[in-house]
Amino acid sequence: MKPFYQFLILFLALLVNQGCNTLYNTKAIDIEIVVPGKVKIPGNYKTVAIKYNNSNISPNPFFQRSSFVDSTINRKTNLDSIASKVYFSQFIEEMKKQDFFDSITLLEEQDYSLIQVRDTNNYTFEENDGKILLQEDNRSKINVSLFSRLINQFPNTNKSYESEKYLDPHFGLYNASELQNIADSTNADLLLSLDYFASLDGIFYNKEIHLASEVVMVQACWNFYDLKKMEFINIYEKRDTILWDQFAENVRDVEEALPPRHDAVLNAADIVGESFAHMLIPHWEQVQRMYYSSGHIELKKTDQLIEEGKWLEAAEIWKANVNNPNKAIAAKSKYNMGLACEMQGNPEAALEWIVESFYVFGQKNQLHFDNCMDYIHILGQRKQDVKVLEKQFIDIE
Repeated sequence: MKPFYQFLILFLALLVNQGCNTLYNTKAIDIEIVVPGKVKIPGNYKTVAIKYNNSNISPNPFFQRSSFVDSTINRKTNLDSIASKVYFSQFIEEMKKQDFFDSITLLEEQDYSLIQVRDTNNYTFEENDGKILLQEDNRSKINVSLFSRLINQFPNTNKSYESEKYLDPHFGLYNASELQNIADSTNADLLLSLDYFASLDGIFYNKEIHLASEVVMVQACWNFYDLKKMEFINIYEKRDTILWDQFAENVRDVEEALPPRHDAVLNAADIVGESFAHMLIPHWEQVQRMYYSSGHIELKKTDQLIEEGKWLEAAEIWKANVNNPNKAIAAKSKYNMGLACEMQGNPEAALEWIVESFYVFGQKNQLHFDNCMDYIHILGQRKQDVKVLEKQFIDIE
């Protein structure tokens, strides 16, 4: 074989391989999607009243302790009280931002700094697999008993109380008259009450791997009341842990490597407050998606169109190439059509396009196989989310 023909065959082989390698040309883009709330708020609640009602506001010696490496420090500052206000403020801000309810009424806060909460209710229950089973099948009483167990788990030994408040057997920190006044003054359907907040923090050091860690555990308890039916409908106790890790050569460098305790606790409260709002209601989240780029004359235009948010125009170009004789171009175009459909709020059509894109190469191209499988998993979850969102928005209308 003459050298020229050898060179020509080698060139063509490289060209074919390059056609397959174009599937490595991907770009990432940040998009915003609506994610459903994870906590099921009963339907038909259009208006909500929210109250800061933290019964753990006074200095609690248990929560004033913090760990530092191998020791325990008893703090003098009541950082919990500041953190609870940061948490509540961030929760309110996020609830208003998402604009899910017709109206949100912020109630005047209750000051428990000099009030001791006590419970004299006589509960007759047994515990089975961690669940409280009252002899009387009464949801309100179960909720009150759960809240009672929480506040009595870490009793405040502070002796500076000036008065006492007793838990109502049906409404906890409220009574029927107080709830009725809230309903009348706000015309709200639902009351969300932050009835308990606490945090614990500590700094730890692993000398073997020179890792400094700062941990903040936030515990919050919200009680939900139906103001139309005058019922204590749900108690939601949530614990979250926020962690910071940094390299530190030795113990002496630990504090310098990590954020100050004050900043860490308040930052954790801020993060968790927003997170709980997201658990309750549908919200926007920024996520990252991948799409295929190409040097193909027509497909190359779509990069600029995507930057400008012109998805329909880009989709026209991709759709014109889904049956391109060049398999790489066809696979890319079908995959990108899936992304365009998701951007238009149609995950089912998006899933169909990604499946078609997958079958262009099947398992013959591992990279494309992995890309398709990852996106199919994402779109499967999006389909489920859309069903939940439809129900949540139908319920709220």
